[in-house]
Amino acid sequence: MAHDAELADIIRREVLGTRRRSMRGAFARAAVRGEARADLELELLLDMLTGPFYYRALIGHAPISRRMAYDVVEYVLRIAARRD
Repeated sequence: MAHDAELADIIRREVLGTRRRSMRGAFARAAVRGEARADLELELLLDMLTGPFYYRALIGHAPISRRMAYDVVEYVLRIAARRD
């Protein structure tokens, strides 16, 4: 992607854009149900949710495991959870 602007645009639009829209919708529905905070910086939250996977895939310093996936989701959901 760093060397091919056209490819980067296609991946952002067709792959990343679709996934991020889906996650935005999930957090929006959670906010309507009162399960997620309404004041979230949603784009940052989505970066926090997906970033560790891309980082590990690109850098290769540690595996992507079920435990890692569970932990990332749990941490992000703690941040997103409504605080009473």
